[in-house]
Amino acid sequence: MSLQRDEWLQQAADGGVCRVTRIQLQAAATGAPVVLLPGMFTSRRFWLSDRNIGLAAFLAQRGHRCWMIERRGIGHPANTQARPGAEEHLQFDLPQLAAQIWEQTGRPAVWIGHSFGGQLAARAVNEQLPGEQVAGVILLATQTQRGKRWLMPPLSTGLLALTRSLGRVPARLAGLGPEDEPAAAIEDSIRWTVEARRTGGWPARLNALTTPVLAVASQADRVDPATGCRQLFNLIGATDKQWWLLGERPTDPGPFDHPGMVVSKAAQTHVWPRLADWIETRTADGRPADSARTG
Repeated sequence: MSLQRDEWLQQAADGGVCRVTRIQLQAAATGAPVVLLPGMFTSRRFWLSDRNIGLAAFLAQRGHRCWMIERRGIGHPANTQARPGAEEHLQFDLPQLAAQIWEQTGRPAVWIGHSFGGQLAARAVNEQLPGEQVAGVILLATQTQRGKRWLMPPLSTGLLALTRSLGRVPARLAGLGPEDEPAAAIEDSIRWTVEARRTGGWPARLNALTTPVLAVASQADRVDPATGCRQLFNLIGATDKQWWLLGERPTDPGPFDHPGMVVSKAAQTHVWPRLADWIETRTADGRPADSARTG
């Protein structure tokens, strides 16, 4: 079956816009809604290629309706009337999308984020979204404490000067990824990282998170190392939380690098089915599972 794709520009309370792509198979979709958030310097194509290959397509084949949301300024020109920051994306765009999904489906959604997208997913679920609208969250390569020296002083000072001068990070030119990031998003990312490492920041509030959580990291990830991902996982207060370290067992395929845990051929057979199983175990009756699991 072919994929149905609806695209629209969402207008938030502050006038900001971001692109949302919804996909599902032509047959009736009975699985839980799923929201997918890409990481820094990437777009919806991380989840669904132009050839309809990706985790979003796989989940659609399993009967899920998937919404892929891109941050302001990604995939389309930023709205000059509203700040295209990660903070605004968190406060305005993600709650609006969650409310739309709840209104359209009447079911809580599972939120999946990779890298910086995982940070946004965790914060949205913990700080912004009504509990009845969330069935669970999957954090892929999500952490704040390790690596990424360019987000901390003194390197961040030069990065801020460059991005403010250009209005963006020239990611494609620098080989960081396929999408340039607005300066406002980089400013927010730096502030969040500095706060997390110096005072605890938003990760310290994850002890209040009660929704089911699956955290996935990889021993081969040099961008968001597994040690940092485990630190963040340990802060989560949910009783139903699971930890999955790729490469931990000799039988694991791979190695899975930072993007490879999602976009590699090995991920298609080793990672995608387990993510879908986790989602379906907790949403089979349309509600989050009540069972308590820890990892």
